[in-house]
Amino acid sequence: MASRSSSPLRKSAPKKSPAVKSKVARSGAARSGTARSGTAKSGTAKAGKLPEWNLTDLYSAIDAPEISRDLDRMDAECIAFENDYKGKLAEETAKEGGGAWLAGAVKRYEAIDDLRDGSPPMPA
Repeated sequence: MASRSSSPLRKSAPKKSPAVKSKVARSGAARSGTARSGTAKSGTAKAGKLPEWNLTDLYSAIDAPEISRDLDRMDAECIAFENDYKGKLAEETAKEGGGAWLAGAVKRYEAIDDLRDGSPPMPA
C-alpha cells in the first residue's frame, strides 16, 4: 500500500507557475479554509530538533545482550498469542466461561504491550 505521507523525503511535485498557484488557492483549498503554506507543498520543510532518548536505565548499550533477549521474548510471546487466539474469538466467547477466556486473552495482550513499553510485568 502506498504511503500518503507528506514526508520531506518524498519527491516534490513539479513547481507550478504563479498564475496556476493563485488559481489553486482560489479553488477548493481557499473555500474550505485549508490552504497550505508554500514550504509544506514544496517538501522543503525540515523537522525541528528531535528528542534524544536516554535508555541507559533499561540497557547498558545499543548492542547489549538484554536488547536481543527482550526482542526475542516479545517475538515468542506474539507468536504464542496469535497461535492461541487467532480466529477463535467468536467461538470461544460464545461458550460457557467465554468471558473468562476473553479476560485471559486481554491479560496476555497487556503483558505483551508491557514488554513493548519496557514496563515491568504486572503480578498475576
